[in-house]
Amino acid sequence: MQPYSVPISLRGRYFYRSGSVKQELTGAALNEFLLERIGKKWDSVPVPNVQVEDLKADVFTFFKEKGIKSGVVCER
Repeated sequence: MQPYSVPISLRGRYFYRSGSVKQELTGAALNEFLLERIGKKWDSVPVPNVQVEDLKADVFTFFKEKGIKSGVVCER
């Protein structure tokens, strides 16, 4: 059987075929599968109903410091 680009919905559950094995997709795995099929990553999808006022500056500072310490983020 040929692979299908979208999961199959059956009674509210989602499945996909990998070789000869049928696997169920749930939660984060389902989200990741669907995003991958449309060429997106989780961090490129906007979160609905979030306002700038909902974001906390100290959280950004925390992640920036952790990134600098790990070498992932260059200090500017």
